[in-house]
Amino acid sequence: HKGSVRAICFDAKGDSIFSIGTDNILKKADAMTGKVIKKVNLSSLFESEKKKNDKFTKLCISQTHPFILIGDESGDVHVLNSENLTLTNTVHSIHFGDSINDIFHFDKKSIYKFISLGQTTLAYFDVRDKDAKPNTPENEDGKIMVSEDQEDEVLCGCFVDPDVADTLVCGMGEGIATVWKPNKNDLVDQMSRIKISKDESIDCIIPTLQDDNCV
Repeated sequence: HKGSVRAICFDAKGDSIFSIGTDNILKKADAMTGKVIKKVNLSSLFESEKKKNDKFTKLCISQTHPFILIGDESGDVHVLNSENLTLTNTVHSIHFGDSINDIFHFDKKSIYKFISLGQTTLAYFDVRDKDAKPNTPENEDGKIMVSEDQEDEVLCGCFVDPDVADTLVCGMGEGIATVWKPNKNDLVDQMSRIKISKDESIDCIIPTLQDDNCV
């Protein structure tokens, strides 16, 4: 990439690696050789006056279906075919215009559902929905389900056990880990808080995958 790499991820088999940089180019490369198999310039997604200075922030790939999600600094998530890198849909302004901090699969809800984190909210949405809007008191028919305002930036998150997906932990800007239970309240709000580091943000969180309920 010409410039820094913003995000990177592997496909389900680990054969291919995807990356997006500040040059707005999405690349698909062979994970063993590093040879670029395919690339596409996505600068056309930022042609409007409002988005002309935007960059991409996050990548997430479906482990079961051929699509890849790319979040940007305006809170849009772009859905592309992971085989030919063509754009299939864009979900707009998920976090009311704030940057996408993280994206991960919510496949226990649906293979087409994904969770995104941005500014002070958590949201989930269906990648197939066209012109979806956030669900708010003013728009109760909105298809993007957005949590209550957490009054602290939600930076990262993961399921404690992705195969069960009954507990979600998010890292916050003020050093707190928040615990969410989708089966309890449909991710409307956190269920509990764990103090990790005072005044130091939690920038990354991953499951141990050791069957120990830890992250």
